[in-house]
Amino acid sequence: MTEKNVRQLASDFVDRLRVYKELSIREKAFVSTIQEVSDDTLADVIMYVISRAYRKDEKYLDISALFTSKELLRQGRGERGMFELMRIAVHKGYKELAVFLMDNSAVPIQQEIDEPLPDPKVNGLPLGLRKSLSKSHSRDVLEKLLYDQEPSVITVLLGNPRITESDIIKIVSRRPNSEHILRTVYNNQRWKYRYRILCALAMNPYTPADITLGILPELFSTDLSKIINDSRLADIIRLQARTILGQETSL
Repeated sequence: MTEKNVRQLASDFVDRLRVYKELSIREKAFVSTIQEVSDDTLADVIMYVISRAYRKDEKYLDISALFTSKELLRQGRGERGMFELMRIAVHKGYKELAVFLMDNSAVPIQQEIDEPLPDPKVNGLPLGLRKSLSKSHSRDVLEKLLYDQEPSVITVLLGNPRITESDIIKIVSRRPNSEHILRTVYNNQRWKYRYRILCALAMNPYTPADITLGILPELFSTDLSKIINDSRLADIIRLQARTILGQETSL
């Protein structure tokens, strides 16, 4: 669909829903209406409505909660339709929508321990002291702090000149891991462009999907293949890796 067509359809869609003042009736109308359009069209409309809501357009702001309700979308499209919406969002480059639609249950629930547990003696120290120790020259101290779950401690560690790339890989490879820790590393200008670190982030199921989706285009085909075959990773991640690898193969 052209941008003009999407704009008109979204406007008509929203006008139909705003007629209903009672929320329960409006929700039923939404579920019924999204059954009338294709997955491709629905993805375009959702993105347009959300973009207008972000701009504080009252017409769309009033109705945007319906378009960002997984429960209502699932009622109208079903599980298969939700996956198809996610696939289309990836294909169209609607990263925010793809992340929103991803099935959070894909993240492992079991406690995976790929690295040693944090040293309880160190972990129990006051935060200020741990941050101070993060500037230490001692490798023994630094290695214990690699498993600290406080982002501010990790931030100090990332700036310590005695920390190596292998140390950072230990931090981002740990499972389970904190989203805040993984974001802290990814956003660090000193380390975020190291290929091995990007790979470790992409292959960790606990890395936020928006980060992983951004990393995938930077990876070599051999690493994309590993991601495709890793059942611990979310479907949206494996699907995008497969899409990128297919594009590379066709060149």
